[in-house]
Amino acid sequence: MRKQFTKPRGGLNPALVYSGPSMLDGSHIIAVAIPASSNIKTGGMMQIFIMHAEVDPVTANRSGLDRAVCGDCALRGEPHYGPTGYAKRRGCYVNLVHGPLGIFRKYQRGGYARLFPAELTEYGAGQNIRLGAYGDPAAVPLYVWDALTKEAKGWTGYTHQMDHVSMRGAKGRAFTDFCMVSADTLEEARGYWSEGVRTFRTVGSPSDVVPGEILCPATKEAGQRTTCEKCQLCSGSNITARNIAAVVHGAGAKHAAGAIIARAG
Repeated sequence: MRKQFTKPRGGLNPALVYSGPSMLDGSHIIAVAIPASSNIKTGGMMQIFIMHAEVDPVTANRSGLDRAVCGDCALRGEPHYGPTGYAKRRGCYVNLVHGPLGIFRKYQRGGYARLFPAELTEYGAGQNIRLGAYGDPAAVPLYVWDALTKEAKGWTGYTHQMDHVSMRGAKGRAFTDFCMVSADTLEEARGYWSEGVRTFRTVGSPSDVVPGEILCPATKEAGQRTTCEKCQLCSGSNITARNIAAVVHGAGAKHAAGAIIARAG
């Protein structure tokens, strides 16, 4: 029998915090925690990568199997069955060839220790955690986030799945305590605001930000005044704060802007 988790003196090691069925489509998925980050925008937060367990993230995106971790997010792009590349017109900012692909390959080699549910609270204690560096937290059972953040210093999280059947009712509302709700249009955002739910909205330019929202202070458009680790405004509806907006960015910015316009129309 494996010993109970104890924190090493030299700091945390990367670990598998979940391996099991996706709450979005039942596929086998994993959630891997990388304790420190060199990401300039987020700062040194623990990063959680949520991925299909049996297909690498690039292939999963290209073939549409990323629905297991991204649901019906419009920024996934349009699946195709070519031998290489991403889905067509993919608008997501995450570069899958960098962090996610390497993490998946290490997982396939057995490179991450699996944590028991009872170990998650100690693992997350005192940490600042980014719940979805890739993948939607709603794909993972709520108990994982509840335990991992129980004694955490802070966290950020985003979900695009409030319309998914698995998120209806009390469960969806519980997720809003951990995650900002990603709104694709201003009309959609205002609908969530009327329910007391905070949102994160991607906009085409700073002029699109409306009263009740602020530009993400960690973005260049807002002067990069801080990092996500220090700011932590994106920790869901468990705090009282304005809603957050960010200008489209990353490799998929062109297609992301197109998706926003299409949804708004």
